[in-house]
Amino acid sequence: MTIQIPPPGEYRIDPAASTVAFRTKHFFGLGAVKGTFTIAEGDITVADPPTASTVRVVIVADSINTANPTRDKMVVSKTYLDAANHPTITFVADSVSPPAVQGDLAVRGSSASVTLTVESAVTDGENLTLNATTEIDRYDFGVKAMPGMTGRKLAFTLDVVARKVSG
Repeated sequence: MTIQIPPPGEYRIDPAASTVAFRTKHFFGLGAVKGTFTIAEGDITVADPPTASTVRVVIVADSINTANPTRDKMVVSKTYLDAANHPTITFVADSVSPPAVQGDLAVRGSSASVTLTVESAVTDGENLTLNATTEIDRYDFGVKAMPGMTGRKLAFTLDVVARKVSG
C-alpha cells in the first residue's frame, strides 16, 4: 500500500483515464460476472488537513459493460438500476481519514453509506492516481430482484486519474 497525500488543491477526474470495475457471482454463486462502468465526471478537493478533503464522482448508470449485451440490458432496466429514471450513480464523500474515504452512494434514488479503502495514491506532477476498493450490498439500494440468480454483493475497484486544476 503506497499512499502519498497529494498537495492541497482541486483535482478533476479524467473519465477517459479512469475505470470503475466490479465483480460478483451469479447463478447461486457458481458463476463469476465482471464488468465496468464509465465515470461521467468527478472532482477531488485535497485540503489541509487531509481529513477536510472532499470527493464527488458521477457514474453513467447505463454504461455497464459485462461483455454480455443481454445481461447489460437487464441491469439497466427497471428490474435493477432503472437507468431511464436514474441515469447517474453518485458518490459524495463526507469523511476522509486515509486510507478510508466514507460517503454516500446514490443508486436508483436510494442512498447508503459506503467506505472506500484507498489502496494506493500517488502524485506525479499535476496528476493524482488513486486505486480504491469497496464492497456494495445491492439490497442497501432496494435492488432485490432475482435472489440467487444475481449476486447480492459486488466488489468494486476504482482506478482514478485526476489532474490538478490550474489557478
